[in-house]
Amino acid sequence: MNSRIIIAAALLGLAPIACREADQPVGLADAGRFEVSSDPLGAAIWLDGVYTGKATPNFLRGVSTEGEHEILVRMDRDGVTYGYRVSGVQAKTDSLITITGPLTVRCSSEACMVSSARYHTLGTLRIATQANGSLFSYNYQTAGLYYPNNSANSYVAIGMPMIAMTSGARDTLALGIYDAGYLAGRPAPDVTQNAERYAVKQTTWIVPPSTVISTFAPTVRGIEVREELIGMNATSGVAFLKLTFENITHTATYHAVDPILPVGGLTFNNVYVGFALDADIGDAMDDMITYDPSLNMVYAYDMDFADAALSQSWSSRPALIGLRMLDAPADGVAVLNAWRSDNDWHSGETSAVFGEKTGFGVLSGTRSITGNGGAANRTHAHSCRRLSYLGERGSDLAGTGQEREHRGGHYHGRARTGYVHVGSERRSGQSHCDGSGHCACSGGPAGKSENARNTAIDEGLRSFVTACASSTLRGALRLPFRDARDPSCGS
Repeated sequence: MNSRIIIAAALLGLAPIACREADQPVGLADAGRFEVSSDPLGAAIWLDGVYTGKATPNFLRGVSTEGEHEILVRMDRDGVTYGYRVSGVQAKTDSLITITGPLTVRCSSEACMVSSARYHTLGTLRIATQANGSLFSYNYQTAGLYYPNNSANSYVAIGMPMIAMTSGARDTLALGIYDAGYLAGRPAPDVTQNAERYAVKQTTWIVPPSTVISTFAPTVRGIEVREELIGMNATSGVAFLKLTFENITHTATYHAVDPILPVGGLTFNNVYVGFALDADIGDAMDDMITYDPSLNMVYAYDMDFADAALSQSWSSRPALIGLRMLDAPADGVAVLNAWRSDNDWHSGETSAVFGEKTGFGVLSGTRSITGNGGAANRTHAHSCRRLSYLGERGSDLAGTGQEREHRGGHYHGRARTGYVHVGSERRSGQSHCDGSGHCACSGGPAGKSENARNTAIDEGLRSFVTACASSTLRGALRLPFRDARDPSCGS
């Protein structure tokens, strides 16, 4: 008789790796057996705090049937340990207990964030990435992006892949910009470099924390995000980002960490995918956000175009930082958005004000957002901003493996406190994506027109059109733009 143990927790750790042993007789009659595996294979196996000298997949024989045991499975890559832990396992003489799970890493403490952050130089930009999947992130407070790359001038606190969607008849779900606790990084980031480009590839899962899973509350979950951050040597001050979102709620590997889901997985409707930044230009409290339709870009800038927190000669000419969508599914269009920090939401939060329903409204552009004081003639949104772009609207991601892909970019120039989000909105209604990674689109009612969408954004943010940017390079984080002393910029 075989038994399967469901894995429900990720683990950080470090251990050497060995090969699978050859098949052997069962062993002592009064002892139990464990079969331990992992995804990916090759992880070290620990039993009750002692390294067994074995690596997955492998058998543990002669395990005492008295009391409960703890299995730790760990793999080290580039100084970061991915793994899982199973506690309370009891060996039985008449059973082969099968234990398996995905190797992931989460990061919640500042010490973990700092130790797992890795910096990458993309031309004139120096960008921090986290093994858990957050980008432009060092300690979630500062130092996510330096410009120029040899300076201590910080422009970003955190960057996050974003997704908003509905599930069933009632559940409205959205990942928040500071919900890095929902990210479970997978082994392991891959860096490639040649004379033309520098690229970082990594994969993360959106998985609720165990404290949220245990409540059975509806929340964003079961999405794999494959990330590629690219810098082109010929393009100064620009970073390109490609994100692919896939519904993996149907897979046995994901069920190991989120066991409350139905076997067939979930279907998500009205899906928006994209990326968001908390852009902090030096001292974040004097930053502003706005939208430029001529560039199709949302960006942040320093209100006074002067910031004593910046070093060298940049204190009198801080750069801008912006987001722009480059590519989206054929039936999707870009949606640029921005919001104040007091409009933030948190995944797993049940509050009507700070819950995921608020996030869906912000990311989809269906929730009204005001600038300072909400005055109709206000041209700037002020006091801690977020920037974002979304990849599409109106599509479905079903629990059979469907995926969505979009490409965006970040322009660095001049900015002020806030978050910006960039994404795409579907025009042709009904697209269905299942958990296997494939999407099929059929005709449907047209989405909002671009003019209507831009009007909604302008009304929500009290944005203004500016002529400050000297470059129209698509899909990048751009630094520095032309010195924005023009009266139309920041007045």
